[in-house]
Amino acid sequence: MTGTGRGGPPDTSALVRAAEWLGRTLGDWRRRRAGSRDDKFIRVWKRAWTAGCESRWNGLTRQEVPHKQGPEHDTWLAGWLWADTQPDRRDPNRAQSFAHPRRRAIDHTE
Repeated sequence: MTGTGRGGPPDTSALVRAAEWLGRTLGDWRRRRAGSRDDKFIRVWKRAWTAGCESRWNGLTRQEVPHKQGPEHDTWLAGWLWADTQPDRRDPNRAQSFAHPRRRAIDHTE
């Protein structure tokens, strides 16, 4: 590319501008497509993990996984295992717990 000689923008041909536009357009499309696919995976993962937690808190056993194999099976099981070591946080009447006993007084205000 050659410049205008006065420090202005370089002269660009229609072919270069078209190639830049095409590159931007395809790049944007690929990013949106990948983002959509990733968002869908996260939604499925979150739904399966939450179902595993709630299943454990509702008394289901580990062997009652609704998915036979695949990522949803593993995710459901991960949620179930996590909930096995955690109190059921869905009960609004349960005692509130804090991270550690030496909290600042301002941490208790709401």
